[in-house]
Amino acid sequence: MPIKLTLSDRKVIGVAALAALISLAIGAKYFWRAFPEAAIEFRVNRDDSAPIAQKFLVERGFHVEGYRHVAIFDYDDAAKVYLERTQGLERMNTLTRGPIRLWRWEHRWFRPQQQEEFRVHVSPGGEICGFDHEIPEAAPGANLDAAAARRIAETFLRDVMKRDLADLEFVEGESQKRPARTDHEFTWKQKSVSLGDGSWRLAVAVDGDQVTGFRGFVKIPEEWSRDYEKLRSRNNSAQLVDEVLLRWPCWSSSCADSGIVTSPSSSRWCWAWWPPDSISSAS
Repeated sequence: MPIKLTLSDRKVIGVAALAALISLAIGAKYFWRAFPEAAIEFRVNRDDSAPIAQKFLVERGFHVEGYRHVAIFDYDDAAKVYLERTQGLERMNTLTRGPIRLWRWEHRWFRPQQQEEFRVHVSPGGEICGFDHEIPEAAPGANLDAAAARRIAETFLRDVMKRDLADLEFVEGESQKRPARTDHEFTWKQKSVSLGDGSWRLAVAVDGDQVTGFRGFVKIPEEWSRDYEKLRSRNNSAQLVDEVLLRWPCWSSSCADSGIVTSPSSSRWCWAWWPPDSISSAS
């Protein structure tokens, strides 16, 4: 026999449908603000980005035939949090579509039991945004001074990565002597990208006389990092207190009669709320 809906039933269904539509509208409007990853414009996927990365290596004179290949999608979580909290989600999304390459496809070519390997990062838009050629410390190479190595790094930035050197402010350089060569790393700040106390930086590694690394990263102020860690610590403490208060009624209701738990059977419901190590220590 078919069931007939009463007027009250129809009202309940109508209210539920209206609430669902309102929730859908709110979710559609604010979803990208709650989840910045949803605003990523993927022009290339994992498979599309692999030839781009391999082409970059070939143009640099590297061939990866016979190497194993793996790829993942990744991002810098600390930089993401900093940009969200200091720049706002709308500007963060604008920045990550432009000068700041926060999201990336990471491609790695390697051989088992061999230290030399290659990593290339490709943005969702299909641009090269990172590169690393790891070589053994004992590998031979040139012993250039810092000035000569920096000229090689600047040429790489201008000619290969198509960066405007006039927009880059030199920050620092480091040199390290290896057994048979000298390695250098140089860092610049991009002046056209304003991040308050932070900055967008580019780093180039020169091992001997060869460019072996390039990366862009958000320089997060140390004071901001300390303040954020304090905030997280307070949040963790508050969470711990909430969990204790949540579990306390269970413990007190199960143990009020006897005062002390003496057998698992008298506290079965209580122990369901507590970790296994608490059970073993009580028994």
